[in-house]
Amino acid sequence: MKNNKKEKLVPELRFPEFEGEWENNKLGNIAEFDKGKNISKADISEDGEIECIRYGELYTRYKEIIEEVYSRTNLDKEELVFSEKGDVLTPSSGETAIDIATASCINKDDVALGGDINIIRSDINGNFLAYYLSNKKRTDVARLAQGISVIHLYKSHLKSLSVNLPSKQEQQKISSFLSLIDKKIELLKKKKELLELYKKGVMQKIFNQEIRFKDKDGNDYSEWEEKKLGEVCSNKKSGLLAREIKEEHDKYPVYGADGITGYSDKYQERQDFVSIVKDGAGVGRVKFCRGKASVVGTLDIIMPKGDNDIFFLYLLLSMLRLRRYVVGSTIPHLYFKDYRNIKVEVPSFSIQVEISQTISLLEKKNSNIDRIISSTQVFKSGLLQKLFI
Repeated sequence: MKNNKKEKLVPELRFPEFEGEWENNKLGNIAEFDKGKNISKADISEDGEIECIRYGELYTRYKEIIEEVYSRTNLDKEELVFSEKGDVLTPSSGETAIDIATASCINKDDVALGGDINIIRSDINGNFLAYYLSNKKRTDVARLAQGISVIHLYKSHLKSLSVNLPSKQEQQKISSFLSLIDKKIELLKKKKELLELYKKGVMQKIFNQEIRFKDKDGNDYSEWEEKKLGEVCSNKKSGLLAREIKEEHDKYPVYGADGITGYSDKYQERQDFVSIVKDGAGVGRVKFCRGKASVVGTLDIIMPKGDNDIFFLYLLLSMLRLRRYVVGSTIPHLYFKDYRNIKVEVPSFSIQVEISQTISLLEKKNSNIDRIISSTQVFKSGLLQKLFI
């Protein structure tokens, strides 16, 4: 017996003032299509008079809504295709189908649009359509793309795309709400960037001794002492075998060049330590690592000698230009023996602790911003699936 009950075209999550079903249609029935023209990388000019967008920027620089345009050109206007406010742009070629399955709404008139850009022009709210195509419909758009070495997405493909649309009022409500979330994320990212710049400035002044710490009685601490780096710290090699690293979450993390790369059922270092990439990509990168962890073979473990604070050591190493000591061209290497004789100035242990606490507080603030950004992005991802059909 057949079930003839038709599923209603309503989203899982909806603003309370709206009701009724959305309408299904083919994008080709409700939109017109055009294509950009010209504008190579060589045509970009910092002092150009015409704002422009090249196709590659659609998946490297821009997100769903374009309010500010970064590139300019001085090409002849007669040779260009220009935007109308509300146009939705998609790249028509790229390396992978999922890369080019992205859409951006340009909210400005008269922006020159380069070749390999599909232009979708319709009465649909452009911001709504860009969010829709880039998220809920992204997999469907990717399936329409064709090619092997170079993937193409032509207007003939996009015309066949099935879309579900609410009233213009609901389109506006959804896109405005998502835009507010995006603005919050951008503000948080800017706040993080400014805090990072502030932290770097404070560190620079501390290690130049422009900022001086005082004891509890208000007196200056003793002067910093010049030492060789090898007198302050020592290095250890990784003793972890590749077969001991597991992808699934085990007891103890294993650090690689970009952070935690796997897990192991044992650890090499009980105490907190500093890791430095000594071979390959990212050589010279310094990271503070929590204890009960290990590193892969391309990293060195750096530990303090004597009465030195581990987090201060991390900050000290971060300030050094270790890439000067990199050798090798095909595979770069950084050996401890080559930089252990660097002369550094080191304060007393009590000052080291104060410096560590000061910078650690700033890093914790940045970590808190990171967490808020991540949770907001997760919230947005959920909305993008539930607000659309």
